[in-house]
Amino acid sequence: MTIMKVRFYIEALSNHKKALEKAVEEIVKSLKSETSVKVESLRTEDVLENPEEEMLKYSSMVEAELEGSFEEIVKATMKYAPAIVEVISPAKIEIDAKSLMKVLGEISLFMGKLMEKFGGLVAYPPLDEIPKPKVGYSREEIEELIIDGKETLYRFVVETYGKDKESIEETMLKAFTYEGCRINKILVKVQEERDGRVYALVASELISPFEVLFQLT
Repeated sequence: MTIMKVRFYIEALSNHKKALEKAVEEIVKSLKSETSVKVESLRTEDVLENPEEEMLKYSSMVEAELEGSFEEIVKATMKYAPAIVEVISPAKIEIDAKSLMKVLGEISLFMGKLMEKFGGLVAYPPLDEIPKPKVGYSREEIEELIIDGKETLYRFVVETYGKDKESIEETMLKAFTYEGCRINKILVKVQEERDGRVYALVASELISPFEVLFQLT
């Protein structure tokens, strides 16, 4: 099992200084009690005040250096939501498909629970000005993107709704492009029509940097 070393930069914000100081104390306490990852070092910055900011005028940063497996580092990332994750080592890591699917499944489950509690977490800007992207790449193009561009080829399925099948496909193509994906294949399968909306499953084969795959998940 490959051990990763990362540095978390966890930003804390509040409109009350005492509440922020308490929140930072809780973050540090939680990190010190971690058993799934090894906490190598911890550092907290002084509370800063931005008088020009009406809401959340106080801020602070917790810097933590952690060691653990890829799976545990991902879990810690979901738990602490750092503003930045700096990978210190290794320079590269290989993960078998089964392990990766397990991690992505846990991320999807975690995000699903957040959406059940707080509603939709993503809002796109108007996509009208984004041109319809290319769909379909040759085997040689895909190999070049994977080998030279260090990108990932994967299948992604999402449930969505829209005015009709055609508008759903057009919107998803532009949304994938906005996220930074190349689209090799896409299939829209209508599930039902209800309340003036068409509900459908969108299955796609995408090529993108690994971090975009995580964002989509």
